[in-house]
Amino acid sequence: MATVPDDWILSWQHNKYFFFDSEAIACEIASSLAPDFDVFAYRVLPRRFDKIGETEITINAPFVQSISDNYRLIGYDAVECWQALEKGMPIECSPLSCNQMAEEVAVNRFCLIDDFDAALETTRRFGLETDGVEPGPYYLFEVWRRVERADG
Repeated sequence: MATVPDDWILSWQHNKYFFFDSEAIACEIASSLAPDFDVFAYRVLPRRFDKIGETEITINAPFVQSISDNYRLIGYDAVECWQALEKGMPIECSPLSCNQMAEEVAVNRFCLIDDFDAALETTRRFGLETDGVEPGPYYLFEVWRRVERADG
């Protein structure tokens, strides 16, 4: 559903999770390759959801930056990472869009879930299921969208 600037990966400024460590790096890449692209921030609940159930995890992010007032929460997403996010592996897909689960789960115009409790329950469900979704494990992400430029 979403697109990225052409050749963004060639800058090789992303971390092992395939995210940028700071807003400044993301904005630099976006503005140099495609100034009209939106910039997003993400926060993940430190839990893994899979066939075993729900497990607390520690994510050793290379860099953590607070989400500034320039961002608005646009929803929650259940994201698959079969190699385990807590092991430093990149995220993969969201069944809401990749497996058309948005036809079964209430989503907003961004194909995200508005309500935290509903998103938590959906992530638990995806972690336990094998029919219709990737085998997991799954992680619950907050998705934030920059609504104004940080530099004014």
